[in-house]
Amino acid sequence: MEFIPGWPGQDVFPPQPMVSQIRDVLERYAANGGRVEMEMLEGSGHGPHIDAADRWSEIFFDFLGSI
Repeated sequence: MEFIPGWPGQDVFPPQPMVSQIRDVLERYAANGGRVEMEMLEGSGHGPHIDAADRWSEIFFDFLGSI
């Protein structure tokens, strides 16, 4: 689509499966006795503590209060 001039495309730089990679790590942690809670914040990107601050804070501080 050439939205980014000079970008060689998905063949050279494919999207990274970040969510599935993180989920795999957290599931292994949980399987070894760790405590994990996973949340997907709709419309949030790489900085949920910024772009979904109210909901992120609620989840984060509830989690801290429960350990």
